[in-house]
Amino acid sequence: MSANASCKMLLDTGRAAAAATVGVCVITYKRPKGLHRCLQSLQLLQFRLSSTPHISIFVVDNDPSASAQPIVQQLQTLSKWPITYDVEPIRGISYARNRAVSLAKDCDFIAFIDDDEYADPFWLDELLETQRLHNADVVAGSVIPEFEGKPPAWVVDGGFFEKRWAKTGEEIRSAHTANVLIRRQVLAGVEGPFDPRFALTGGSDTLLSLRLKRTGSKIVWCERSVVWESIPPSRSNFSWVIRRAYRIGNTRVRCEKALPPNLRRSMRSLVMGAGFTLLRESLKLAPSLLLQGKVRAIKRLTWMATACEIITGFLGIGYEEYRQIHGS
Repeated sequence: MSANASCKMLLDTGRAAAAATVGVCVITYKRPKGLHRCLQSLQLLQFRLSSTPHISIFVVDNDPSASAQPIVQQLQTLSKWPITYDVEPIRGISYARNRAVSLAKDCDFIAFIDDDEYADPFWLDELLETQRLHNADVVAGSVIPEFEGKPPAWVVDGGFFEKRWAKTGEEIRSAHTANVLIRRQVLAGVEGPFDPRFALTGGSDTLLSLRLKRTGSKIVWCERSVVWESIPPSRSNFSWVIRRAYRIGNTRVRCEKALPPNLRRSMRSLVMGAGFTLLRESLKLAPSLLLQGKVRAIKRLTWMATACEIITGFLGIGYEEYRQIHGS
């Protein structure tokens, strides 16, 4: 079945959610085990708040050698939902996301989940219900870390991998494709819609959501929509946590610079705020380590790293996090 045909199939019209067609998009790059678990979890999706929508799964492989194809082929014939597989040969997550959006262009909604995540059975049901109740254009959900092996105690105690932001239905400033539902119509006027300038640095999802938010789209949080993210040992360590904080700051300022002038926030206040944060946390670091312990001190170091990268990002220096693969 073609991608377009799978999204155009008619549904039961007995309830409000029944008319929805949803394209679930998975971007993958050399993570066969993670992809297999992700796709298996999608077979277990259930719907208790709304009628079952018509779901199509779109897997975009960013490996030109099509290394993920055997994994997808194993599941295609037995899948509960039609699975479309395609290759995006240009390296970079922005290009792969754009290919996925083009495949799902005839769907009412586009959902994203990462290839190192797996979904709760009611993941999509909760996203759709929150969208319906709040008439939202974008709904983002919870990402809960699942560590491979035992991580250092400070990683867990500090919540360095927690990504839950708000109460269900509350409006938020931006969203990420780790767990998100997007009304396809809001992407119609956005070029890309994911910016290729962020192909290897990450942040194209942040930029897109900022653009949507500042042009009037409604972005809300859904706490009950849950996916679990696999955290390998290569990420559950001090070096990665600091680099990640560094990248967050870089993304923040580069997104502001990439927005049209009429949508940008003050770069001067952003950079001055980063400078103040860097100075303040530098002065508090040693006392924090002595009086508050390791976790608080590392928190301060992450804030310093983010502030530092806001400044370097303002100077045009990028950090290409997506050149390295973590997990399998």
